[in-house]
Amino acid sequence: MGYDVFRYKYPLTNMQKDRLNEFVYLKIATKYNYKELFACLLKEKLGIDFPFVDDKLICSQFVDLSYRYAGINLVDLEKGKIVTPKNLSESKLLVRVDLFEDQDG
Repeated sequence: MGYDVFRYKYPLTNMQKDRLNEFVYLKIATKYNYKELFACLLKEKLGIDFPFVDDKLICSQFVDLSYRYAGINLVDLEKGKIVTPKNLSESKLLVRVDLFEDQDG
């Protein structure tokens, strides 16, 4: 099983970096939302949409909300919709990072 790594396309300003750090600090004790993770999996695999909104987060939500806090809208979804890893991977503002170069070339 593999994974992909994405990064923001453009250089961050010092203010954006400060806002990202501030968001992390504000959310440091936030609990993981297992119900929303399950809902996210149902959406990804079966197309079933369950909007859960409470004081817990899943990773893709954390990424989206932290960038929004810094003034960057990575994905454009209706309010209350779950931000999935697929949504983030399709963002025009993120690029896939190749972690390992071809060792033979």
